[in-house]
Amino acid sequence: MKVKNEAKNGLSGLFVSSLCAFIGVGFISGAEIWFYFARFGWGMFFGLVIFSILMFLMIMQAISAPKSTNKLAIKTEFIILLVSEILISAAMISGLQETAKTLFGNFWFLIFLISVFVIFLILCLGFNSFSFYNYFVTGFIVLIFVCLFLFSAPSFDFGSIKTNVFSPFNALFFAVFYVFMNIAEVRPILTQFDKNRHKIKKFLFVFLFVFVIDFLLFLSSGFLIKNQNLVNFSMPFLILFHNFGGLCETLFLAGLVMALVSTEISCLFGAAGKLDHYFHDTKFSKACAMLLALIFGTIKFSFFVRVVYPLVAVLNIILFFVQKWKK
Repeated sequence: MKVKNEAKNGLSGLFVSSLCAFIGVGFISGAEIWFYFARFGWGMFFGLVIFSILMFLMIMQAISAPKSTNKLAIKTEFIILLVSEILISAAMISGLQETAKTLFGNFWFLIFLISVFVIFLILCLGFNSFSFYNYFVTGFIVLIFVCLFLFSAPSFDFGSIKTNVFSPFNALFFAVFYVFMNIAEVRPILTQFDKNRHKIKKFLFVFLFVFVIDFLLFLSSGFLIKNQNLVNFSMPFLILFHNFGGLCETLFLAGLVMALVSTEISCLFGAAGKLDHYFHDTKFSKACAMLLALIFGTIKFSFFVRVVYPLVAVLNIILFFVQKWKK
């Protein structure tokens, strides 16, 4: 089970796919941005700096480093990546269910059917069918952030946030977790990058990627600091757009679901591909990936943001040191 490689997809397509895989439901709903950055007040700037540096280095490694030949490293990498991709796929399903609850209330059976349909559609259509999908997702993401700016300009009134002397340290700590958590989302896409490309093109690719994410993190943090009444909800921006109703709510929900599916595409195909390598049965591997994502997707989305995402980060930190040690 192979995803479309860079030669067919193009460097711009690879960039857009990676960006959309990164900006999943937690990012676009504001849940991750508050928990990992904005709540630390002025200390968030320390977090943004370490995030930028680490994310740049991790992506450069992902698109440049040759595959390990050490058997222990390969086996460890296989297990950690499989677990990470399954858990993130499940998080996207949990986010979809929470979005559906906002629309339909507690009709759990309808929500479950929506989850099954989305995963089934992704796996049946195949990765190649989504080559242009992420361009539309990018357009929706741009529209959503434009609407946020039109609603209310961001503000950095740090006096309204309870901070302490440990805020910069906490911001650094959580930013490290955020990097290692999100590298698992984009790694299945980044592995398609042509490692023989010129160093300057690699540098520009990664620099632009990190710059765009930094800009969105900075802008979103300002909105959340100004609208702290929303942060008690697991999906702050969803509540904001829901309160405005009408076309605004429809636009946000469409963008959120599309961003959710983009991350799901990356992680679900990554997990199914690894299972296929083990079982040598594509249909069975897809079914296993789908079932695992649905089972763990019943967990509340807030639990994913606060507990499961940091767990994924720890697993990827372990993987990083294993790869370095065993090269």
